[in-house]
Amino acid sequence: ILLYYVIFHKKILMKEKSNIIALFGASGRTGQAIHAQALTRGIIVRPFNKKNPSPQDLRKAIKGSYSVIIVFGPRAPYTDVFCAETTEKIVTAMKKTGVRRLICQTGAMIGDYPKNRSFFFELFSGKFRSSNPIGYNDRVQQEKIVASSSLDWTIVKPPRLTDTTDNTTVQAGVHVKVGLLSSVSRKSLARFLLDELLTPHHIRQAVFVKN
Repeated sequence: ILLYYVIFHKKILMKEKSNIIALFGASGRTGQAIHAQALTRGIIVRPFNKKNPSPQDLRKAIKGSYSVIIVFGPRAPYTDVFCAETTEKIVTAMKKTGVRRLICQTGAMIGDYPKNRSFFFELFSGKFRSSNPIGYNDRVQQEKIVASSSLDWTIVKPPRLTDTTDNTTVQAGVHVKVGLLSSVSRKSLARFLLDELLTPHHIRQAVFVKN
């Protein structure tokens, strides 16, 4: 009887844990879209918005959750550099609390992915890199921290984000190609992120997404 109680209680705890996500960047428009859709799916969201969190704050936000979603990022003129440093702190807190699933959104312009970009989009990415080297390199470093973390990570790389309605399908994958006219709505992106969270298809992959 005691063994049955322990097993049953453990299953209940695991079920409750699977319904909790720690959301970093919750106050942004993408974060708000994720939060709203998560509620409709019965997912509990722990929103977090501090740019310079302490290790204690991070462990408190992450402990007991099933996964972490990062959607924060700088706004123009991209001189507010915090993505890599904060992501490294989050990864450290995840390892200390035993949480392994991490989804991190960066951007289609970031990093060396010429096969995923049209000729003109690749030129656009190069121009962004040369005009905003601090912000660009911060995002590149953020991706490297995630990819080398040994966690069950997924890096999601959308092109231009829009606020249109979520009435179109999402193309996502390591071979998806984006161009200057490519875009994805925040609601579509939120849906994809939660789908990937609940049913993983891209563990330890950097995937491009677009409508």
